[in-house]
Amino acid sequence: MRENKSLYALLGILMFGPHTGYDIKQRIEQRLSHFWHESYGQIYPNLKRLVELGWATLTDELVSGRSRKIYTITKLGQIKFHEWMNQPLSPPSPEKNEMLLRLYFGQNQSIEENRQLIRNYREQMEEIRSVFHTIQNQLGVAEGEPAYGRMTLGFGMHVVEAITNWCLEQEIYLEKFNHGQ
Repeated sequence: MRENKSLYALLGILMFGPHTGYDIKQRIEQRLSHFWHESYGQIYPNLKRLVELGWATLTDELVSGRSRKIYTITKLGQIKFHEWMNQPLSPPSPEKNEMLLRLYFGQNQSIEENRQLIRNYREQMEEIRSVFHTIQNQLGVAEGEPAYGRMTLGFGMHVVEAITNWCLEQEIYLEKFNHGQ
């Protein structure tokens, strides 16, 4: 049976302190989205599971007349989190990349259509790079942001840079191929 890594992602966020499900989703989107995604449809059932397992507690808190459900990691949750952190890594999941899938079948398109596909992908990567630079600037001023957050962002920035460079190389290759060189 495949281990649910989402549970550990949520525990990791709870290691920073108590959070609502909404707070967790915001943190994932703002700090982890370049390498990890969780939808509300994953977050809330997994938070419920953490409570059932005794790895987190749930308390209702009244804030400005509204009830908020606050999740807090338990001692057992901390133990389980540390056990997971010290396990050997699982092999990386194969990436599903629609652009590469389309490019693989590129013989069914014109060279110019394939160049445009790569160009569009490069432009998407350049937009992501811009978002990463914004996050990097925010991390520079955010007090208490762990160095490990900067490391994971740096990984994302390097990956985007490598993909951007690959796209440029392929655009040049297809241009030469188009001219019979």
